[in-house]
Amino acid sequence: MKISKKISKIGIIGYPIAHSLSPLIHQYWFEKYNVDAEYLSLEIAPDSLKSFFEDIDQYNLRGFNITIPHKVNALNYVDEIDQSAKTIGAINCITINNNKSLLGANYDAKGFMDSLISNYSENIFNKKPVIVIGAGGASRAILYSLINYGIKEIRLSNRTYEKSKILKKYFGNVIKIIPWDEKENSLNDCGLFINTTSQGMIGKDLLDMDISGLPREAIVIDLIYNPIDTDLIKRASLRGNKTLNGLPMLVYQAVPAWEAWFGIKPDVTKELLDLLEKALQ
Repeated sequence: MKISKKISKIGIIGYPIAHSLSPLIHQYWFEKYNVDAEYLSLEIAPDSLKSFFEDIDQYNLRGFNITIPHKVNALNYVDEIDQSAKTIGAINCITINNNKSLLGANYDAKGFMDSLISNYSENIFNKKPVIVIGAGGASRAILYSLINYGIKEIRLSNRTYEKSKILKKYFGNVIKIIPWDEKENSLNDCGLFINTTSQGMIGKDLLDMDISGLPREAIVIDLIYNPIDTDLIKRASLRGNKTLNGLPMLVYQAVPAWEAWFGIKPDVTKELLDLLEKALQ
């Protein structure tokens, strides 16, 4: 691939990459802030990740985002990582410094909390327990974010009990493991309900969970954004719960990346979110 060196370049690596919304986000900001830059979508297969990093200079990148399936393995190729990446055990952003060293960061946790606080009052859920469904990679970032925010009790339920035990051992007693067949009985005093699984995504099974025991003032969050309104979000809305899908988190995690690359903190506007929603239709 021949890459021009005339303008700044950032990008994203993943596999597959064709359906990523990241190019739309960054192109919107290029135009809004009059930044002369280009966003490259680089489809890198897992067995090509090592050679990508070996040849990274040819792309003339200022930095790049990292998505599935490279968030964990990319740790092996950076020179330094931030505290969130150390705790979460994955990176979703790399900044290339002037000396060519690679700084890895994870902005998923920050993106989650910023998206939540921007949509709802900062203290609306602060003193109440939170229930998190799922114990995969996305869950780890959410747990880190909640603990950093000061949540004192997080109820974690996952179909595979052993995965929950691993996260409890890592994060400590703030995590209370709820067996999968008892999860519906642990909702009555929760301020937040968060689905971190892929259940409900287009092409996947729905999240088979009764939420009738959840307080109506609780906020229901589904990290999925395709579809925008999952079955969980629809059911929660019908019973009067406030809801949030994963699209704002996707955008808010890109904000600190832009700050690192361009020294600009971009705004997350309704216009941008509407643009992304339209692209998903």
